[in-house]
Amino acid sequence: MKTKTLLGATLLTVGVLLPTAIVQAETTVPTPETTQGTVGLIVNPDTDHPGAGDGDGGDTGQKGDFTLDHTVSYDFGQQAIDGKKMTLNATQEKPYVQVTDLREQSSGWQLLTKITEFKTADETNPKVLSGAQLTLPMGTAEAVDDTNTSAKPTTAQVVLNSEDGTLFGANANAGVGSWMDKMYDTPTTLYIPAGATPGAYSATITWTLQDAPSGTL
Repeated sequence: MKTKTLLGATLLTVGVLLPTAIVQAETTVPTPETTQGTVGLIVNPDTDHPGAGDGDGGDTGQKGDFTLDHTVSYDFGQQAIDGKKMTLNATQEKPYVQVTDLREQSSGWQLLTKITEFKTADETNPKVLSGAQLTLPMGTAEAVDDTNTSAKPTTAQVVLNSEDGTLFGANANAGVGSWMDKMYDTPTTLYIPAGATPGAYSATITWTLQDAPSGTL
């Protein structure tokens, strides 16, 4: 009788411990693995960047990764003089300039502009429109593609003279992609002081895209 009782107790103990051993078994977690996504971006040196605005001016046709794409000429029409000073508005109502920067090192840039004297076409004895001032208004920086995530360039008003003035510029890591300076909201003006004489006057505007931020806009 004692032997049977002892065996029954042993079996009972095994029956109690076996489920506990199964519950405590550890689960092995797989080791994380990594893969890569890659892409290579290049600039086609034969591609130009046409002006994207709906305004005045003309495309330059420049090609590559750093280009001045669109500039504008200004016409102030034919005006009657009366011996007094006058301020004329350009006939161009939507002038704009456009710059593209696709360089790998986005070091910043500035668009400089200057002007010669207004004078007549007489090469031997031209008349000069002394004191005339052409003013380009502060425009609005707008990306050609509205998904552009780059920081905006900065615009400024410039009274043109014989020295370069910064109209449009970007600091380092800004102004990447194609950007327009839309000078739509305020007229481009030509101030002519009193004392001007009749004649057909013209001046040459120079636009220079420089590989450096201005730090002054």
